[in-house]
Amino acid sequence: MNGGTGRLTKILNSPARMAIAVGLFILAGEFLIMLLIEAASDFFLKNRISTAFWEFVDPVVLIAIVSPALYLLVFRPIRAQQDLFRRVFETINVGIVLTRGGKLLYANPECGRLTGYSREQLLTMDYWELVHPDQRATMRERVAARQRGEALTDRYEYRLNTKDGTEAWAETSAALIDYQGKKTVFASFIDVTRRKRVEAAHTLAQQTLAQIIQGSPVPTFVIDAAHVVTHWNQACEQITGIAAATMVGTRDQWRAFYPEQQRPVLADLVVNGAGEAAIAETYHNKLRASPLIQGAFEAEGFFAGLGENGRWLYFTAAPLHDGQGRVTGAIETLQVITERKLAEEALRNAHSDLELQVLKRTTELEQANLLLARDVKIREDAEAVLLRRNAELSELNGRLKEAQEQLLQAEKMASIGQLAAGVAHEINNPIGYVHSNIGSLEGYLGDLFRILDAYVAAEAEMPADQPACAEPRRLRAELDLAFLRQDIP
Repeated sequence: MNGGTGRLTKILNSPARMAIAVGLFILAGEFLIMLLIEAASDFFLKNRISTAFWEFVDPVVLIAIVSPALYLLVFRPIRAQQDLFRRVFETINVGIVLTRGGKLLYANPECGRLTGYSREQLLTMDYWELVHPDQRATMRERVAARQRGEALTDRYEYRLNTKDGTEAWAETSAALIDYQGKKTVFASFIDVTRRKRVEAAHTLAQQTLAQIIQGSPVPTFVIDAAHVVTHWNQACEQITGIAAATMVGTRDQWRAFYPEQQRPVLADLVVNGAGEAAIAETYHNKLRASPLIQGAFEAEGFFAGLGENGRWLYFTAAPLHDGQGRVTGAIETLQVITERKLAEEALRNAHSDLELQVLKRTTELEQANLLLARDVKIREDAEAVLLRRNAELSELNGRLKEAQEQLLQAEKMASIGQLAAGVAHEINNPIGYVHSNIGSLEGYLGDLFRILDAYVAAEAEMPADQPACAEPRRLRAELDLAFLRQDIP
């Protein structure tokens, strides 16, 4: 019994050897089982249970009962856990390697996907061959320091050396473990290539934006969501007199415009999400919402602290958003409009002077119009008097002319009367003679017509074809005796 106990003590002097012994028991059969039973009995029961117990209990039977239970309760769960870990390592989308600074001891399939190498190729490579040549020296030092047990950061990033030369980045975490009785580095890799590309693109965009802002002739500054100045270009330095080195990284943007009292600038209000009413109250209704950009505002103001005599500025502020639409800051641009304001002031003064001149001239014209109206009235009255007098003179002239005509007519009538008297005297004599003989002539004519009537009556009784009647008829027709009878009274 004591010999069996010695042999079991030699075999099971460590947990690893005990696991090997159990495995051999399962694979080798009854012979190995008997050896294990004897060794186990010596190991577990020596000096603990009296020999009287073994007189009644067969050790072989006891081990036969205990060994299956020990396998089911201890070794099979351990093997199942190992199988589980192996399946996890083989399927997880995190690269895992084991190394002691030389060739890789283990590499899961994800390492092959990240680098493009097969597992067989990976197991022939050194650990630092996974690292891009530009970073190998740093990684070698990290591995050596990790093996020396120095405290290092748990996570760091580096570029992988891929088979086809494509860019690939990994976030690595490493730990020092005891593997097969030796210090071993357990390293895991998470693919961060997409994030690094996004970060590179973001960095490039930030650099481009910084160059655009810095090279812009328009005074411009930018603040982030925490109201910290991130950009302050040269044009802004020139009009404010404050260097970018003094302003960037601070929240002192207000000092450039309101040196005597701290107050938010327009970009601060935009970052705070202040509404138009609140901003208008701050700027005393001297601003308006931008018609082009939602959430942006523009305003004008005089800043006495800028320059020797102060400056008028036209300034705009617009929010900056990330991909999710969150406000990440604001950009504010400035434009010096002092000359325009002075020109507007001069124009207003000129307009006021012009209005005064117009008012003065209007007053003078009104007075001149009054005088002219009065003169016109006087002239109209004088003209009316003249017209009245002219009418009177015309009437007098008419009367005088009429009198002259009447006088001339009277003179003419007098002359005519004298002439008529002379003519009448000259005519009276022949007329008297004619008048005195007119009665005799009437008597003669009457006698003559009676004779003619007698001839006519005699002619009517004579035959029509009488030759003697032809001549009288012709003469009567020719001389129209009937007309003569009527015409002679």
